[in-house]
Amino acid sequence: MDYIIIEFLVGVVTIVGFMYKFEKDTRVDIGRRVERSIGSVGDAIVEYLGLKGVLNPGDVYYLRTVIKAILH
Repeated sequence: MDYIIIEFLVGVVTIVGFMYKFEKDTRVDIGRRVERSIGSVGDAIVEYLGLKGVLNPGDVYYLRTVIKAILH
């Protein structure tokens, strides 16, 4: 069941990523909302993996920092 949730979240990230690219290419201000959505989904995935013990707290902190850096 955990893999199903992870696969779902990865699918959402993929879809939102394509939306972000489309919005950025068309230079619409919606890109900021999409960017926040990507960050939120990324944070959710990392937090979930941390809660399940797949990632240790240091990895969770590092990955959340990297996600934020990539999006800015």
